[in-house]
Amino acid sequence: MIKLKVSKQRVEELFKTVPHKLFQRTKNIWWKVREDGTVTARSALWFFCWAYNGDNSPKAEIACEEIWEEIMPISCGQFDAAVGYEYSERFRYSPDEEFIEKEVGKLLAKKVEL
Repeated sequence: MIKLKVSKQRVEELFKTVPHKLFQRTKNIWWKVREDGTVTARSALWFFCWAYNGDNSPKAEIACEEIWEEIMPISCGQFDAAVGYEYSERFRYSPDEEFIEKEVGKLLAKKVEL
């Protein structure tokens, strides 16, 4: 999927700065990074939703968008153009992880060079 530009430890440090209690309570549930530094598709969808609307918190939205830009090899705008918010919101909690990996990979491959 998407390989982080920074270490997992750096992401953890940055995530601690997001000013939203729900984000802090759920980040360890939904944010998953493999040993090789790639983010699972569901994690990318979940975090993109935070960067897109911050769960109705402008401060959380800005923080997450800034973090996204620092840690991801593609911009929020590129991810939005390739995958989109509606798709991200719909499938971020999908139990069919294998399907989501394939589908998000296809969407990104059409629009973004990783």
